[in-house]
Amino acid sequence: MGAEEGSGADFRELAVRHHEAAGRLLASGVPAEARYACLELRMALECLVYDLLKLYRDDVSDDVLEMWQANRILDALLKTDPGIEHGIELHIPGEAGDFDDLVIDWREERLRVKWATKAYHSLGHFLHERTFAELTRGTQDDPAKVLVRARAIHVELDRVLASTGWNLRLSTRFAMDCDCGARAEFAMSPKQLKSRARCSACGADYEVENLAADPRRIRTRRWSGR
Repeated sequence: MGAEEGSGADFRELAVRHHEAAGRLLASGVPAEARYACLELRMALECLVYDLLKLYRDDVSDDVLEMWQANRILDALLKTDPGIEHGIELHIPGEAGDFDDLVIDWREERLRVKWATKAYHSLGHFLHERTFAELTRGTQDDPAKVLVRARAIHVELDRVLASTGWNLRLSTRFAMDCDCGARAEFAMSPKQLKSRARCSACGADYEVENLAADPRRIRTRRWSGR
């Protein structure tokens, strides 16, 4: 179950569908099917990254929201909040306060950025033909190796999708004075480096930089671009 309700596409559900489709292709054991499984796995990975981006959509520029490359989005998110790789556990006991009888028992597993970036590029490599020079030399991908790599990526994505809770984020909301005199709000997670404040009155955007990892010490500037 997700901790955030949002409009638009259910990226988590899309990731599950692509992951399951890849699993069926890989289960056939036919090396030739591995390339099609790579496409499904890459789309599953993209959807998981979009799901994480949804959590930070108010903290990043509009340019990041328009990106489609998962590796570029992860890089932008990591620069915004180095804590994006770390999942959260949330355990809430019942009225008796007994942790053996939990009302909520959520555990979120997140993508590891370095692994996800490497997997994204590997899957993309398998979806394209070899270069002119490689084909001229007779170099081809080994279907058996592609199958092994795809299965390993499928297992790691299964770990993330097995989370019992997702879109969990601990953050504190702050407010600042806008140039127009109104208040602009923004959120900061414990390790977050940057955020975005938008004035509810005039719509002005500000880039908020966290100084010395202390949300009480910030530097702001008007966002120069959308």
